[in-house]
Amino acid sequence: MQDFSVKAADCVIFSKIDLRRWYHQVTVNTADVPTTAISTPFGMFKYLRMLFGPRNSGNTFQHHMDRVVSGLKGVFAYLDDVLVSSTSAAHYAATCASSSAASGSMAL
Repeated sequence: MQDFSVKAADCVIFSKIDLRRWYHQVTVNTADVPTTAISTPFGMFKYLRMLFGPRNSGNTFQHHMDRVVSGLKGVFAYLDDVLVSSTSAAHYAATCASSSAASGSMAL
């Protein structure tokens, strides 16, 4: 959060975008899929998308989100929340449009 406060020093417009369920959009590396297997009364189940239990899943998702918002001025990702800040309404609209385009073009 300290990084965000430094980047948003002169900004007057702020918003938070909550990316619900994006966590489950990140695919598990195919080599790691067998390690996600669980046994149920109905058979074996392997997760193909990221799940909450593993030790590094939060770090992996944060790294993924950092790649999505890298290069976008005034945009800061913290897990599934994207914080957008701007110095003017015109710049804010441009920032929101570019962050939406960046998230839409990212292969999830």
